[in-house]
Amino acid sequence: MIRDLRLSELFKPNSPTQRKIKGAIFRATTRLPPPSGDPKVIFTIPLVARDKTGDWPKIQRLLTQTLASLLRQRDPNWSALVCCQDRPNLPDDPRITHLPYTGSTRGSDRTKKIAMLFEEVGRTKGVDGYVFHLDADDILHPGLVGHIRTDNNGQGYIIETGYMFEETEPAIAHLGPEPPFWGICGSSNALRFDHRGGRSFAEVIRRRGSHTETPTRMADYGFTLAPIPFPAALYLVNHGASISEQRGRKASRESLLASRALPADARDKVLADFGLRP
Repeated sequence: MIRDLRLSELFKPNSPTQRKIKGAIFRATTRLPPPSGDPKVIFTIPLVARDKTGDWPKIQRLLTQTLASLLRQRDPNWSALVCCQDRPNLPDDPRITHLPYTGSTRGSDRTKKIAMLFEEVGRTKGVDGYVFHLDADDILHPGLVGHIRTDNNGQGYIIETGYMFEETEPAIAHLGPEPPFWGICGSSNALRFDHRGGRSFAEVIRRRGSHTETPTRMADYGFTLAPIPFPAALYLVNHGASISEQRGRKASRESLLASRALPADARDKVLADFGLRP
């Protein structure tokens, strides 16, 4: 009986055993050169469709806020892909591109949009770098891209410390390292890709799983994600449009916010560090 269960696990698609086997094959058959001196940082942003939200102006406002945090990056060498059925209002900047979603619209299409974004990254040729999944309602520290490109470890990065941010108060709570920021917020990892020599990392990146699984899954493929050495993101909560709130996680977020809220002077310093007005 135990042997049958093990065999079942072995042949079950996307099972932990299958993932480890695929990771081992990748490690055995892929020899990567050192990272180039000019790594690309590509942000992939899935956006809910207009007809799936009751407040499209709010969705666009949140996206604008997220993209503004990219425009504030001190290192300007990044690009962003926004995947959605409807073209949102985007800044007039050639680094930001709308990727029209062409998949099925039945049910939730978020996972399909993320897969489509990763496939698009896989079409880049002759370059290497890092792909960062970014939710359309979070805000990044202005030094994030600069750190990734300067450190350039050829492995990838994870955000261990950051903040939870409720705009209406405003209130800010520190997150990490316990529990780690990446265990709470999806905008938390930059994964290595290398398309020099005709390689495609689309499958590897797609295997990242949920943000709570990403460090383990990337380790299966031989990539150790290094922590960003400063609080690198603001996780927006209680704005009524997040997946977490729709899945009933609002109470746990509010509890964290209440128990870890910063005093006003510390809160205002964080907002200033992220380029936001207190």
